[in-house]
Amino acid sequence: MNFLKKTSVFLMILSGVLLSSAASIAAQPAHAQIPNSISGVDLNMTPETPQPGETITIELQSYITDLSGAQIVWYVDEKSVAEASGTGKTKYILKAPKNGVRLSVSASITTIEGRRVQKSIDIQPNAVDLVAETNGFIPALYPGKPLIAYQNTVKIIAMPHLVGTDGSEINPKKLIYMWKRNSKVLQDQSGYGKQSIFITGNVVPRPYTIWLDVSSIDGKIHGASNISFEESDPSLAFYEDDPLYGTLYNKMIGDRFQLKNKELNVLAVPYGFNANDLESTTFVWSINSDEQPDLGNKRSVTLRVKEGASGSSGISLETRNQQSILQGASAAFTAYFNPKKISNSAYGGSDTFNNPF
Repeated sequence: MNFLKKTSVFLMILSGVLLSSAASIAAQPAHAQIPNSISGVDLNMTPETPQPGETITIELQSYITDLSGAQIVWYVDEKSVAEASGTGKTKYILKAPKNGVRLSVSASITTIEGRRVQKSIDIQPNAVDLVAETNGFIPALYPGKPLIAYQNTVKIIAMPHLVGTDGSEINPKKLIYMWKRNSKVLQDQSGYGKQSIFITGNVVPRPYTIWLDVSSIDGKIHGASNISFEESDPSLAFYEDDPLYGTLYNKMIGDRFQLKNKELNVLAVPYGFNANDLESTTFVWSINSDEQPDLGNKRSVTLRVKEGASGSSGISLETRNQQSILQGASAAFTAYFNPKKISNSAYGGSDTFNNPF
């Protein structure tokens, strides 16, 4: 009997405590359950490491309060930006400043529950230039940028312009480089002072992007850049090799070519083929679809017109890199010769198309 009385008293006390706690919670304002901490709102920037002059989007996000009804005031270097501020103005778009210039962007938020939150972020763009050099063959003084051919090796050189706290550019050799091919980190080619990398195209060619994140040793200063590659077929082009002026690279021999002299020196240029593999690259010349094995494996041949001959002949060339199976090309042109339009001058030469000229 005593035991039952004690138990009843204990239950009454416990019930009173629970009722008191429930009353206390009910008495608190509803917004008291929202954490009053800046961790309740995130401030994100895209891109994370902008280039100078690049468009930046800064956005507020929260999973504990509805920011669409919040009063938001944006500040740049402590100066309010009226046109970007207002109810639900969670995004602010601006241009990145000049290289190395620091900009402070902040947002003052008053939530619909009446809480005040302040978020800020510093922007300091640091330019990083990427230069790509291919081992694909191009003639001397070629004016354009060579295309990346299948199975070329490409050297990519980073030229970062990271500005330190003293306002001067940090020595590129004293930075840390993290290189990625698509999403895969190139561990062997990343690290301290590794300013350049080498990339070789796959046997199964696919477009790819090289990403670079470069930072100071303490990790406080960052820069980023990327460059994309889409490999293509190598190609062949024919040029006239003049005995006085040299190879006339300013004008290719087109599909139709009228001979003006009894002889024409023709040089074949294999654009994009690996330059270090040219000795193992085969050149097979044909005339009117008949191979000319007597010409050997030559890039340059001489067309010589027989006395009194007239008409036309189809000249074609097929070439193949024996070391890189994806590197091959073919090209052709038709040579026209008329005794009335041909001068008596001759170039001379040993590698000659004797049939049908």
